[in-house]
Amino acid sequence: MNEKNNTDSSEVIRQLRAVPAVQQALSFLVEDNDRTTAEQIALTAVPAPPFKENARAAWMADHFHALGLKSVYTDKEGNVLGLLPGKSNERKIVVSAHLDTVFSEQTSIDPIVTDGVVYAPGIADDGRGLAVLLTLIRALNTSGIKPQHTLLFVATVGEEGLGDLRGVKSLFQTRNDIGGFLSIEPGTPERITATAVGSHRYRIVVKGPGGHSFGNFGTPSAIHALGRAIAKISELTVPKNPVTTFTVGTVSGGTSINSIAEHAEMGLDMRSVAQDALLELEKQALACVRQAVKEENARWKKRT
Repeated sequence: MNEKNNTDSSEVIRQLRAVPAVQQALSFLVEDNDRTTAEQIALTAVPAPPFKENARAAWMADHFHALGLKSVYTDKEGNVLGLLPGKSNERKIVVSAHLDTVFSEQTSIDPIVTDGVVYAPGIADDGRGLAVLLTLIRALNTSGIKPQHTLLFVATVGEEGLGDLRGVKSLFQTRNDIGGFLSIEPGTPERITATAVGSHRYRIVVKGPGGHSFGNFGTPSAIHALGRAIAKISELTVPKNPVTTFTVGTVSGGTSINSIAEHAEMGLDMRSVAQDALLELEKQALACVRQAVKEENARWKKRT
């Protein structure tokens, strides 16, 4: 965004803040903070790992109903949707936060409040985002603001890990009435990301014959092959502009210290603000995996 656009945007924001109804809504958000925090704590206590968001989805659906949203329902993917009618119903603006967290169902949620800050697993990502959806609805209801476009509030599933954004993907695949999309995520409140970031995620599995570390020495190892792949991927060069990133976020495999691994897997995350760059990164990363397997087989002159 250039300097002129920044100036234009600042002027638009200044004009909006001068509208009495907007001022009332902003004041309400400040006054509503304690309630928002209480809701944030309550919903965070409901387990919601990827693919197991049903209980938290039901919690959000009940609150959408209570706040008067129209046509509240849960779609086939598990997303919870509700409408706040605007002057135009043709191109809806989605206001979204995600239901799932990276934590398992067994994770103990025991919030601790220190100097006004709440600490708990998943309290920010995206517990705060979900709670913000609710306070935004209350602020709009209280101030009487009538949006130019109908707002579609959505609590989505499958944002984290191998959920692979399945909720958002399903939303766009099944609707043709979306005119804009706002996603509420944790971070610095002053920061707004005004771009779309694409991501490709892979669960990569390597399998081999396995065996005893002494008796079957010379057999290709799934872990060794995976390690070669990770090393190659770590050396990939990606552009700074467009911003493109990658990481191997999880690794697992093997059965014991004295066995040759017959199974190993990793979770690979790749992102870019440009589709061409993302596809090129994906191509290179998958080539690294294939080459790593070839090298492990060649090392022992056997086939994994």
